[in-house]
Amino acid sequence: MYVVTASGHGKGRDDDAGPAGQLVAKYRAELTAIEDLLANDLALPAVDGLERLIELLEETLGGGVPDRAGEIGRMLTEAQSMHAKASLQANQDQAELGVHLANWALSSDWDVFLESPTTHADSLSEDGLDSFESVVDGYFRQLPALAVGEQDEYGAKPSRFVVAHLKRQLAARRGTDAVVEVMSRDLSAADRYAEIAQVLVADGREADAQEWLDRAAGLS
Repeated sequence: MYVVTASGHGKGRDDDAGPAGQLVAKYRAELTAIEDLLANDLALPAVDGLERLIELLEETLGGGVPDRAGEIGRMLTEAQSMHAKASLQANQDQAELGVHLANWALSSDWDVFLESPTTHADSLSEDGLDSFESVVDGYFRQLPALAVGEQDEYGAKPSRFVVAHLKRQLAARRGTDAVVEVMSRDLSAADRYAEIAQVLVADGREADAQEWLDRAAGLS
């Protein structure tokens, strides 16, 4: 509920009556038009349109436009989902797509394509995932291993969370041990051990999970 009066102060009225609402309506219309492209098997133009729209949505959020109803964020999520579908239909070069998505995910301030190793897996296939991982590995290797109580002094962008989250998804295709190896790069708190134990339990490896819990118990 907000409207700018002549004095510049807010007064009760919905965002959709102001500039933010106009932007939302414009972006929603663009998303609908892109849906029509996909419905008519025009996948490559749809991919291009989606990427332009995602860039606009990121710029809008970064520019401080209020998103009190969360509509801009929802459209950003929808656009990424549509991008996965469009990329599959477009039959793009998988290795190039992997590098493209990796660079976007690593540079975004809004977690854009952060889940793309999973959401775009069919579009990427193994070649694309390999190229994606080669980009991520350049950052992952720079992450210092952390033991309990150690502070993370890796202050660079992309953040440790983004790099590790992407690497964990990519490692999952090689199995649970590869995921655990990624996760064990950060053992700075006891709950990290519990998270690894959960992954092992989900894979039916209760004995291995208990070993990690025992290690955590021995920290206190």
